[in-house]
Amino acid sequence: MKSRKRRINFLLLIIMLVLAFMVLVSRVWAKEGHLLGTPELTSSAQITPMTEDIKAKLHAAKGAYTVGDVIPLTLTVQHPAGYRVIPMQMEGAWGDFEVREDHSPEVVMNEDGTQTTTQEIMVSLWQPGTFQTPEMEISVVDQKGELISVGVSAITVEIKSVITEEDQSLRDIKPQATLPLPPIWLWILMGLVGAALVIGGLIWYRHNRMNEAFTEEHGGIDLRKPHEIAFDDLDRIEAQKLAEQGNFKAFYSLVSDVLRRYLEAAYQIDSMDRTTNEIRRALKASNFSLDQRSDTVDLLKEADLVKFAKVIPELKDATAYLPRTRTCIQEAIPEEMEEWSVDELEREDGLKGSEKDEKEVVQG
Repeated sequence: MKSRKRRINFLLLIIMLVLAFMVLVSRVWAKEGHLLGTPELTSSAQITPMTEDIKAKLHAAKGAYTVGDVIPLTLTVQHPAGYRVIPMQMEGAWGDFEVREDHSPEVVMNEDGTQTTTQEIMVSLWQPGTFQTPEMEISVVDQKGELISVGVSAITVEIKSVITEEDQSLRDIKPQATLPLPPIWLWILMGLVGAALVIGGLIWYRHNRMNEAFTEEHGGIDLRKPHEIAFDDLDRIEAQKLAEQGNFKAFYSLVSDVLRRYLEAAYQIDSMDRTTNEIRRALKASNFSLDQRSDTVDLLKEADLVKFAKVIPELKDATAYLPRTRTCIQEAIPEEMEEWSVDELEREDGLKGSEKDEKEVVQG
């Protein structure tokens, strides 16, 4: 029951991570191209002179505008060379106006040695009448890095109705606005991340199901004796050929961990979290003989040199390390466990002998 809850919680966590990632990517995309600071929005035509060297104004392109038309507004700032105008970042509602789009600023050099920075802002109005742009301030950075605020006064925009008293004819509905879609690479990236999370969840789920099946089949207990578990682990490590491939650190780590786990299982000596010197002191209190203690400690020290001191052993020494460990474990099998193994073998031989006698009697 607990494992099932863990699986459900893990799958819910995966779903939440995918959703959070998609929201984050969508926000990043939505703000793409708007990473600079957004000065307070205002409108302009002439400077509120904070400095006589900077002149700013806002003007609208000439034309007759009706409700819903896109109106180009141009912000022009004349300033000394080397000054930098912080771009206006505007979106959404701006007073009575709706900002449809703001373009990147352009800088040109004037004949008198000054520079002019222009930025185009596309706006719309949704009712007829005469409207003023909100007052605004722009920010200019001088050559010393100091920030200068420059006020820009409002301008007037007139919007005419699309309906006249004489006009009684029906007009076609304006086409729908085209909404931009995220770039294709965002969809591909989100798909790959989602697929990786799902595959990882399935692998985790299957692994846990296999462990549960093994636990249910064997009653949650590994029936093998400690030395049998150790020998099986050593056989698997030997089959990987790590030493022959030059992966000495992984090889010595795996083999020495087998020895440590055996000491814990067979002699209840906490070995996985202890240093070699601590294990040596613990072995003195066990029924290990002097030779057995010496062999065990030598094997652990040799592994420490490879794992921590980055000593590179000779290949012949590395290939001999695993058989030495197997011999050390074999010689350290407790006597009661050896006697139990012998009795078990005798019982199996007796059963086989009885079966053989019965078969001979039946055949006779």
